[in-house]
Amino acid sequence: MEDPLETWRAVNAYKVYTLRANRVESMAHRVNIMLDEVAWSVLEQFPKGERSKVVNMAITEWERSRRRPSAVQRMDALGVALPEISTAEIVEELRKDREYTK
Repeated sequence: MEDPLETWRAVNAYKVYTLRANRVESMAHRVNIMLDEVAWSVLEQFPKGERSKVVNMAITEWERSRRRPSAVQRMDALGVALPEISTAEIVEELRKDREYTK
């Protein structure tokens, strides 16, 4: 398990902003959640003003990790659908491109 203090340092300045009418506004929503003892023992190690940032970062990272497998599956599907190209064909296309851009 990562050191909670190191995680806190990594996200200390983490904020979510949006640009609206040439001014920056913080986008925040207050929620109540129930945590088990293990999750609470980790979270309570952070300063009170930083806990929301830590939870927000954890949820954001969880969402990113959830999307990664589907992106890999889409790339694999593209690889199957695309025609095979020989190394010679690749080299030839690169040469043409280099000549064109000179």
